[in-house]
Formats: sequence, C-alpha cells, structure tokens
Amino acid sequence: MSRNLLLNMAAGVCILMPASFVAAEEGGEPASLRLSHGVWRYDMNTLEEDNGTTTTKTESSGFTTFPGDVELAAFVGEYSVYIYPQDMGGNVLFGKAFDNQEAGLSLGINSRSVKDGDESSENSIGGYYFYSRPLSNKVTFEFDISPTYFMGSEKNTTGGTPPTTQEADISGYSLYLDLLGVVPIAKNFEYVFGIDYTYTKTDIKVKGGTTLKNTDTNLGLILAKFRFFI
Repeated sequence: MSRNLLLNMAAGVCILMPASFVAAEEGGEPASLRLSHGVWRYDMNTLEEDNGTTTTKTESSGFTTFPGDVELAAFVGEYSVYIYPQDMGGNVLFGKAFDNQEAGLSLGINSRSVKDGDESSENSIGGYYFYSRPLSNKVTFEFDISPTYFMGSEKNTTGGTPPTTQEADISGYSLYLDLLGVVPIAKNFEYVFGIDYTYTKTDIKVKGGTTLKNTDTNLGLILAKFRFFI
C-alpha cells in the first residue's frame, strides 16, 4: 500500500465519518462522553528482532500502575468517535453501532520534526469490530478486535563534522483484541477487567543498510481500568 493511497483513504475517513457524526447531533440527540483510563495491569511481552543475519529474542513481564492507556469516547445516536491521545502514534476511531455490535475505521496521522535535527512520522489506517452482551445485571461481556496497517519514516542526525544522517522507512501491521468484563460501580462509573493481546509485525528498511524485521507480541492482564461518563 503506497503512502499516497493511505493518505487518500485517511482523507476520506476524515470527511465522511465526522460529517455523519455532526448530522446525528443536529438531529436532536444529545452527545455523551466517556473517559477511560487504565490503573493496573500485568504484561507478558516477547520481542524478536531479525537483522538478516541473527535473530534476537527478548522476553519481559511485569506490573504497571497507571499505564497511560487513555481513551476519550463520544457517542451520538448510533455513531461513535474514540480518541487515543499519545505523544506519538495516537489514533482516532470512527464507528457506527447496530444492535449490540459496532464497526468502523481507525486513522492515525502523526509526525514530528526538529529544525536541522531528527524527523519521524507514523501513519496508520485500519478497522475495528466491537461486540457486547450482558451476562447478568452486574456484568457485561465485551469483545473487540482491531487490525491496523501502518507506515512511516525516521531520520536521525548525530553530531560531528560533518553531521551523520541515517534514514529509514517503516511499515507493518498489527492486530489487537480484548475480552473484557464491565461492572457498574456507581452512576456513570464502571470498573473494567479482562485480557488483551497485541501482535505487531514491523519492517525497518535502513537506507543504504539492512532491513530489520521485528515481531512484537504482548499478552496483558487488565487488573483495573475505570470508565467515567460525563
């Protein structure tokens, strides 16, 4: 998939989905906002790095308090928007609900540059499918799956006379899924627990050098996550 095609698809998402969201709001339905934030989780991560000659495997695990997985969601009628703010690599999801399901597109356009210094970009496009089902009046089951294609670039400049610049093109795909239990604690306040899994395949093509192939998998136990409805 070329960068121009990716950006054209992204432009289409930016134009069509927000327009539908605004139309639903103008129809008289009030919007509701939801803020989600992780509090405590346990991750088991495996990273394999292949430089064409050797393969290095690194395994890590541990607990994280306040991992930073912030989500801001807005709902108007059957339309939804989810925002995942990050310093680099944040994305937005636009979707539409039908019965107890929801589906939509995800989009991320991010870049950063330092004058006469480093540059980086990360663009992505994908989709998602969401399913929920009440198990009782106390617990709701949720399932989410989201495949994403991404591409970007990096330029790193190191000091010296003259300075040395290394450039690389980055591309790959990822798959995210989760299985969650949602428990209402009080009015407009929910506790979330469950598991999530992320698989990421990345190719880093260094200009004038080698191609690095990385495979990153992460299985996480969501021990505490909270949602606040505004």
